[in-house]
Amino acid sequence: MNKRILGIMWASLGSLVTTILFIKYSFSDWTFIIGIILLLPSYFLLFRTHNKSWIYVNKACGFKVTIPARWTKGIFLNPYTPQFYGPSGESLKFAIGWISPVPDVETQQKNLEGLAKKCGHTVLDIRSITVFGKEHATMLVEIPTVGKIKNYSLIFNKIEYLVTANVEMADSIVQSFQLI
Repeated sequence: MNKRILGIMWASLGSLVTTILFIKYSFSDWTFIIGIILLLPSYFLLFRTHNKSWIYVNKACGFKVTIPARWTKGIFLNPYTPQFYGPSGESLKFAIGWISPVPDVETQQKNLEGLAKKCGHTVLDIRSITVFGKEHATMLVEIPTVGKIKNYSLIFNKIEYLVTANVEMADSIVQSFQLI
């Protein structure tokens, strides 16, 4: 049986038994403790076992990306700036727009480095990454009061998907990027 369904059934049973105990014996310490004991397994069945990632689809910009479990979408009104937040302060943000002329990877690496230096950021590393069968520029910078941030310049069909992330697993998230 699905653990999620089992968790819902256990939570329902625990709530029912706890309610009956509260009505019959009024509120006391031991009924509260029994209620907690009955509801605790449902927490582990419902929330602790939910480790499935989910797929964000952006039809307006023509892409999809796999987002880790327990991450949420930020409040964004514009499909050209989607944002995602992890449970421990992690973030992944997109800025999407036209780019012309389309630079090669080396040129884009220089462009990213120049922009970072212009903003007063310390460039720690410049590399490339393969995403959706194509090489793209990446850059790791340190920003005062913010920390280390990784930037990805994904360019497909004269559209740049600039991704900024402050999470260790950013490479695997970005590598799940696919055009639709």
